[in-house]
Amino acid sequence: MHVAHLTPKKFSEPLPIELSGSKSYVNRCLIIGALTAHDVLVQNPSEAEDAKLLTAGLWQAGWTVSEDIQGYTIGQRDKTPEGLVRIDCGAAGTVSRFLLALLATTDGEWLLDGTERLCERPIGALVDALRQLGAEIHYTKNEGSLPLHVIGKTLEGGVVTLDGSKSSQFLSALLLAAPAFQSGIEVRMTGVLASESYAHMTQAIMHEAGVQISRPMNSLWKVKPQKYRAKSLVCEIDMTGAGYFWALGALSGVPISVSHVPLQTEQADIMLPLVLEQFGAEMNQNAFEKRITISRGKNQPLVSAGELDLRNMPDSALTVAVVAAMAKGTTRLVGLGTLRDKECDRVLALATELQKCNVETTIGEDWIEIIGNPAGIFGAQIKTYDDHRIAMAFGILGCIVDGMSIIDPTCTKKSIPSFWNRLTELGITIDFE
Repeated sequence: MHVAHLTPKKFSEPLPIELSGSKSYVNRCLIIGALTAHDVLVQNPSEAEDAKLLTAGLWQAGWTVSEDIQGYTIGQRDKTPEGLVRIDCGAAGTVSRFLLALLATTDGEWLLDGTERLCERPIGALVDALRQLGAEIHYTKNEGSLPLHVIGKTLEGGVVTLDGSKSSQFLSALLLAAPAFQSGIEVRMTGVLASESYAHMTQAIMHEAGVQISRPMNSLWKVKPQKYRAKSLVCEIDMTGAGYFWALGALSGVPISVSHVPLQTEQADIMLPLVLEQFGAEMNQNAFEKRITISRGKNQPLVSAGELDLRNMPDSALTVAVVAAMAKGTTRLVGLGTLRDKECDRVLALATELQKCNVETTIGEDWIEIIGNPAGIFGAQIKTYDDHRIAMAFGILGCIVDGMSIIDPTCTKKSIPSFWNRLTELGITIDFE
């Protein structure tokens, strides 16, 4: 068992942070590159394992993929592999869902598989939608989840009904693959679309690549027959990743800056500094230098932010939760339904691990109440459930609170492999065993 033991530090000077591209952004750009009729350079890509899994999957499926200091270059598909090709999606829901829509429209025979947890996560609504469009997809074990046997072929497209209540990734997967359909697609949504901000991100990146999406009504997404045209795409930095360091600024009271922030972006986590302000943190925004700095008065304690609706920024929920644990009063986080189907049940895991740290919590189906305990909180041995966001959120808390140990710290490779190195660069002592 690997464990990281953190020793807190009293920060004394402003700290600058620079991050790589967003994994959400790069994964969308890679699919666009695969469906473009010429080479596409994806610049400032994410260091995340998810991006490496997706590029490996594209290579296995016949695309040329190369990487250099500029980023990834996705070339033409120059071969159709013979026989059944097994593609390992690891623990990456985005990779499995995006590849499913792409490969359903790509000549070849595919077996999409992944970790035990990924094979428990929902994918049935996307399978149902693709089948409506003529795709040939078969479950090999359990109905509604991976592994999937996909027989790829040219698809005409048309009208499809999609339940997006479990994940916006289902909609994004269909939209990104739309140019592969002969007559385009028209997606009619049922239910309330989960994490809609990510669908808007998809729309913005597709627009940048030359493909327009029309929305005559909120529940209708239409892509007419079009082709991607971009020769290069630049990934925005990871706003969710930035949030961990902004939270550290709020917790420590020392200004921490993140550089190259896209001040106009569809990444919903750009709103996190405003959320932190509700706890009593201070934000300084330098638009000219594209930098946002978070701190707070050295003698000003954090206070409850009351009720916060995080349905459009669920990936930052754990970051907000550890700040709430250090804030005086009760904070209620709502809109967390999609966290139940992530790398682990994040609502339950969060409550369990906070309680180990002497922080009282109450949970419901899509909410958690946290009674902040800044005077009595202490570190504990944190189980990460193979979930990178659990590890990083409690890792940030361990920069402030004595006695924090993180089990299986390497799970952060899913999104920020350099996370622990970045903390040591800030002066945090981390002993690995």
